[in-house]
Amino acid sequence: MLDSKNGETMSETLNEQNTKTQIPVLTFQLADQEYALSVSDVVQIIEMVTITSLPEMNSSIPGVLNYRGNIVPVINMRLRFGLPFLPYGLHTPIILVEFHEHMLGLIVDNVQSVMDIDADQIDTNRMMIMNTIHQQDTYSPAATYITSLAKVNRRIVPVITTDKLLSKQDHEQVMQQAESQEGVSS
Repeated sequence: MLDSKNGETMSETLNEQNTKTQIPVLTFQLADQEYALSVSDVVQIIEMVTITSLPEMNSSIPGVLNYRGNIVPVINMRLRFGLPFLPYGLHTPIILVEFHEHMLGLIVDNVQSVMDIDADQIDTNRMMIMNTIHQQDTYSPAATYITSLAKVNRRIVPVITTDKLLSKQDHEQVMQQAESQEGVSS
């Protein structure tokens, strides 16, 4: 996950900030699990809007939305993390995040809060992350996107990275499909 202010990954920032006190994160929920992402990646949180579906896309990419004239690919985080589909409601949140100089929309079940986590309570050790995730005896597609584990009170909150949520190939395919549909509808 890139820190938009200085181009470092969140892991690098966290390693350097062990002497600093707190890291701001946005927490959200998928099913019964709480996740977090760096506040520096968040552009805005919006409620459900019209999503234009695109043919031949991965099922976790329902389509694109128009945000202030920009085409924004949307990812259903439940499907991306291997969870069952949950129908969208009028108030279903979409977290707009920075993604390689573009934006992505992340459909989540619930946005919970912004909180500061003590840097010394965040573990970026990849082996520790994988061991913690695999203690559940099931493969979790979410593991690919988790960069660290935050200890918050008496719970563990996985911190995800946004830079791996969509491959470069998928992003290019989404943008090409969206632009070709835009040309057809004009």
